[in-house]
Amino acid sequence: METERIESMETEQYEHYIGLDWAQMNMAAAVLSKGFKKVRYLEDVPNIEKLKKFIKSFSGTKMLVIEETTSTQWLFIALIDCVDKLVVCDPYRNRLMTHGAKTDRIDSLKLAQLGLRGDMNIVYHSTAGIMNLRKLVSAYEDVVRAIVRAKNQMSAVYRGECKSYQKKDALYYEENIFVESKKKKEIEFLEEQKKDYEKKFKVYMKKTSIRNLMTIPGIGLINAVKIACTIIDPRRFKDKSKLFGYCGLAKHIKISGGRSYGKKNTRYSRIMKCVFKTAAMAAINADKNEFKTYYESMVSAGVHEHSARNAVARKIAVIAMAIMKKGQKYIEKQIAA
Repeated sequence: METERIESMETEQYEHYIGLDWAQMNMAAAVLSKGFKKVRYLEDVPNIEKLKKFIKSFSGTKMLVIEETTSTQWLFIALIDCVDKLVVCDPYRNRLMTHGAKTDRIDSLKLAQLGLRGDMNIVYHSTAGIMNLRKLVSAYEDVVRAIVRAKNQMSAVYRGECKSYQKKDALYYEENIFVESKKKKEIEFLEEQKKDYEKKFKVYMKKTSIRNLMTIPGIGLINAVKIACTIIDPRRFKDKSKLFGYCGLAKHIKISGGRSYGKKNTRYSRIMKCVFKTAAMAAINADKNEFKTYYESMVSAGVHEHSARNAVARKIAVIAMAIMKKGQKYIEKQIAA
């Protein structure tokens, strides 16, 4: 599962720092407490009730630290009420976890130490019900990728005979004809699955936030659902630069010794980058709207088309966040170049 974002954590003081390493076969929790030199552990087969009882046995303020995994959202909802703060941290950043011996107990202790130091990148989680939509979106994306892969494989079969898949030229070799028939059935099956997911998404049109997002030029139902369930709460971004970094619409400058070494990509959400890039293209190619006007004014001023499209994608991202914050529909207005 791709991690979300990625914001440095502000140091806060708690009486107990609890690190949790949870797996299918084992759970391990380590507790670092102020004024208590000895580390206290719980290690057992996974049992959420036993874990809750262990956490609640410590009086005073508590921070719980867990790493982002496939089961993290379930743990987040189950344990959020047991502690003063629950932090889900990005395993990509946790280099401390890679040093020395590795066991579940050691890993839980290192997570508690990370909480004590405050040296973590936070992965966003929420108890909001719309978080469950992420599973649907993730599975939908898998189906779309599978369709693209199957079509590419079908095209390769045709190219192997110097023929065109688009033109549906007749294949010559029996083996290729057999493969083509199987791939055709696979694509048909996947296309049906894709339609089923899209029908499921239509159920969520009842949600006000999704309906409001669909009023933005270039954003349809699928992209509105992706924005709503990925962003959840736009207030988690301190400013526009954080939003642009998260959506892959900005790059970090690399400068050392007064010399520029270009730019590098942030660790961004690929879903959000695709949403806002495709929304920008759709808005630019649609009938007259403020985004198209903004794009054309930039191009006429000498801005490269790629940079102008990226600027439009940023504008759409900012407006989408504003709509989610205010709970209002999109109202067209002139965008200053």
